Amino acid sequence: MLNESELNLQQHLQFNWKEPYKRQFLDSFVPVFRSMTDSLNNDDKSIIDSLLRFNSIMQNAGHHMRTKQYSSANSNREKQQPCWWDSDYDQAKHEKNANLRRYRKTLSETLLADYLAKNRTFKNLCMAK
Repeated sequence: MLNESELNLQQHLQFNWKEPYKRQFLDSFVPVFRSMTDSLNNDDKSIIDSLLRFNSIMQNAGHHMRTKQYSSANSNREKQQPCWWDSDYDQAKHEKNANLRRYRKTLSETLLADYLAKNRTFKNLCMAK
């Protein structure tokens, strides 16, 4: 049976496909992947070794396509606003974000202008403090 600690599934990298690096990726990935699949057999230890090798192949071949890693250490905590933050800021921030969501749904130029105006108002309100 596959063991999670042996595969180290908790550590993973995220990649974003970048068309200019397509040829470079394929040149480094395809030959190594073919040799790995050719040597694969059915016993569990070989499968685990192959999965680890596949992970290494992907990381090496796609090193130009890695995305920036963000820490989620504070994601579960409630974020504290500064002491000067009040309901006016909450209202302005809510309106700004609502306009952004509307714009993203439709990609309308008028909704973009509305969002930019609300964003400017919110920033000016914050700068005033």
